Amino acid sequence: MKKLLILIPIVVAMIFFSCDKEDVKIKRLNRGKGIWQIETIEYFTYDSLGAHVVKDTTIAHAGELVVFTTKTLDGLYGYRLMVADMNDASGNFTATFPGEIYDDGTRVDIRNSSPAVSFLWTIDKNENRKQVWSTYSLKPDGSVSEKITMTLKKGD
Repeated sequence: MKKLLILIPIVVAMIFFSCDKEDVKIKRLNRGKGIWQIETIEYFTYDSLGAHVVKDTTIAHAGELVVFTTKTLDGLYGYRLMVADMNDASGNFTATFPGEIYDDGTRVDIRNSSPAVSFLWTIDKNENRKQVWSTYSLKPDGSVSEKITMTLKKGD
């Protein structure tokens, strides 16, 4: 009987720790409705040395990302399907782009979607109801040419 009492917690612990870690991270994006409002997309263009911002542009209410689970092969590898509903600079709907999204808690990879969001993003802020992501473009010499920051808020 003692052996059984010792084995039960071990089996429970094995089940708990065998969960796919990437799957746990991506669930933050698609939990519940999985709708994230894109509050802002900020574009920062840097000078020839990559040291100073020479131009910045902010687009408010840029659209929304809808993340949902799937039973496709990519779903087995931590990717989820996503739809990006994008707005123009005036906040008017322009187009819908399907794509794929992957989140490992440090980076978010968006593929085959809107040109405004299809990047490898670094997660700057990772909260249940608010996310801030940044991506960078580099010049051939390795200096920064552009930084894009996207602020997301969980939809209601």
